[in-house]
Amino acid sequence: MSRNGRCRRSDSWTGGDFPFGGLFSSGKTGDRNEYLLDGHRHRRGTAALLGGYLRQFGWRATFMLVGFPGILFGILVFFLREPPRQTNVAAIEASRSNADWKTLLAKKSFVLLCFGYALLGLATNNLSIWGATFYSRVHQFDLPTIGFYGGILTLIAGIRATLFGGAFADWFRRKNKGGRMLYGSLLALLSVPFWLLLIFTENVYLILLANFVLLFFALAWLGAAAADATEIAGANLRGLAIAVYFFSVNIVAYLIGSNLIGFLNDKFGATANPAMMRYALLVCPISCLLSAVCLWIGSRSLNNSAN
Repeated sequence: MSRNGRCRRSDSWTGGDFPFGGLFSSGKTGDRNEYLLDGHRHRRGTAALLGGYLRQFGWRATFMLVGFPGILFGILVFFLREPPRQTNVAAIEASRSNADWKTLLAKKSFVLLCFGYALLGLATNNLSIWGATFYSRVHQFDLPTIGFYGGILTLIAGIRATLFGGAFADWFRRKNKGGRMLYGSLLALLSVPFWLLLIFTENVYLILLANFVLLFFALAWLGAAAADATEIAGANLRGLAIAVYFFSVNIVAYLIGSNLIGFLNDKFGATANPAMMRYALLVCPISCLLSAVCLWIGSRSLNNSAN
C-alpha cells in the first residue's frame, strides 16, 4: 500500500491468466474452454490465507517462503510438452497480415465483449485491490483477519465458480450463439445489489455473504469471456483476440478503475473520514450496470449474426 492509501497488487491476473488463456485456447476448442481457464484460480485464496498468517513474520520471510518455491514449479513447467495443435499453424502464419487487428475490431460483438468485460473487470478486480483497505479503515478489521477470511471465502467461492461457472456458461451457449455473453450480462447485473450491500451494510454476516457472492461472480465469467473471444475471432485471429481482450480488461481495471477510486477517495476526504470510501466504491456497481448493458447488446449481436 502506498502512503496515500492506494493499493497495488503484484499478483494481478494479467500475469497469471494471460499465458494460461493463450495456452488453453490454442490447445482446445469448443464449449469446454471455461473449465480449463477457471481451473487454476484457487491460488488467490491460498495466497490470501498464507499472506494473512505469515504477515506476523514480516514481508521478507513471506516472500522467501511463498515466492521462491515458484521457481521450482517454473522449472517443471519448462519441461512440459506443449499439446499438439489442432490447426495448421504454418497455414495460419502465412495468412496473417498487418490488417488483422482491423478485421477483429470491425466485429461489433468483439468490441462489445471487450468493453463489457473491461467494465466488469473494473469492479471485480477492485474488490481485491480496495477490499482490504475498505475493511480496515471503515470496519476496523485487522489485516490478518481480513487475510484469513478473504482466503477462506476465495477458496470456497473459487471451487464453486470452477464447478458451476463453466457449466452455467455451457448451458447458456447451447441455447444460442450469444449465450455466454448473456450469462456474463446476468452476472454483471446480479453483482449490482451485492455491491451496494457490501458497501453500505454494517452487519458482518451480510458483508461476508456479499463478499462471497461477488468473489463467485468475479471468477465465474473469466473462462466464458476468453472462450467467446476466441470463438468470435476464429482460429486465425484467436491469439490476437486474447491479447486485445486481456489488454482492454487490465487497462480499464488497473490503470483507470483503481486510480479513479483512489482519486475519488482523495476528493471525498476519505483519509479524514474513512466512511467516504463508500461513495468512491460506487464506481463498482455503476460499472457492473454498464457492463450488463454492453454484454446484453453483444449477445444480441452474436445471435443476429448466427441467423
